[in-house]
Amino acid sequence: MNRVLPPQEGFLKAYNPVSSFIFAYQGQTVFLEIMSEMKNTGDWPKALWLGQGIMIPAYTLTAALGYYFKGSGVPAFLPSALDDGPLKIIISLLVAYHVLAAYLLNNVAMVRLLKAEYFTYRETDSENYRLFKHWTLCVVICAFAWLIAELVPFFGDLVTIIGAVTGSPVMFALPPLFYYLALKQKGVEMSVFDKAMCGTCFFILFPVTFLCGIVASMNSMVEHWSQNGPPFSCTASGE
Repeated sequence: MNRVLPPQEGFLKAYNPVSSFIFAYQGQTVFLEIMSEMKNTGDWPKALWLGQGIMIPAYTLTAALGYYFKGSGVPAFLPSALDDGPLKIIISLLVAYHVLAAYLLNNVAMVRLLKAEYFTYRETDSENYRLFKHWTLCVVICAFAWLIAELVPFFGDLVTIIGAVTGSPVMFALPPLFYYLALKQKGVEMSVFDKAMCGTCFFILFPVTFLCGIVASMNSMVEHWSQNGPPFSCTASGE
């Protein structure tokens, strides 16, 4: 039965969607890396405004339509709400393309960073040897991603745990901390308004979303594991 209002449920279960929202809007996780890859970094503000200007309305409209048609019964993986048919196949292919694009966008920057930080090349190293080290690193990262997907095979739980563990500090802890350190380095006094906003983010929003998100995600994963079997089990996928 679909409801207009959320069903009566415990705090942890009701909190999980908050981590999903944090996950959806934590794009600044790779902002600096993407900017470093641009030919002209001065164009970054234009790219940011264009990207956010498309993403926020698209996310808001998608969530609103899903809730309008399915109410509280909308699944964590939204394409699962569609009836079987050509439209569902097309959307599933688009989702696969989106995942591939996001994976490549994140990992190209990560591989370049890891290579520059930990790999050293000698002038005598052949091009094949350098390619071998590059592809070895790519395969290791891909294998790690596969391991995580197998450990948390439920889409909703994977989204919420990533949102809690990585999204919370990136959105609510690091920006005010970096802002404070930048002003301190320049010898500029932070305004009262900025202190209030940064303090709220760092001392209230960050610990609440981080701790509650982790506990709620783990609680949901344990529940799904008990219903569908432990990790690496060949069972029907859950939400």
